[in-house]
Amino acid sequence: MSSERGGMASRSYVYECFGRVAASNTTISGQFYSVSTGYDSLGRVDTITYPTGLTVKQNYSPFFHMTSVTDAATGAMIWQANSSNEFGHLTAVPGFGIVVIDS
Repeated sequence: MSSERGGMASRSYVYECFGRVAASNTTISGQFYSVSTGYDSLGRVDTITYPTGLTVKQNYSPFFHMTSVTDAATGAMIWQANSSNEFGHLTAVPGFGIVVIDS
């Protein structure tokens, strides 16, 4: 476990057996928040659970590029990559009701 402090806030990190962050615990003005991260068998981020209780699932292509983020409980789409180039770099993603294009 490691930690950091500053002003009215502190954060500690809990690591799993492969040295990846399993949880980030933050205290701000006495209020505690925890974000936990789960990994799949290939070491990619699989799920993230936020202080609100929302758990999101990251989904990947066969080439290991993240293609979408869904609500782990309902499967509802939260974010999706619209397209990528031959190097796997995103070229179109939705953002605030518009599609952002990068060439």
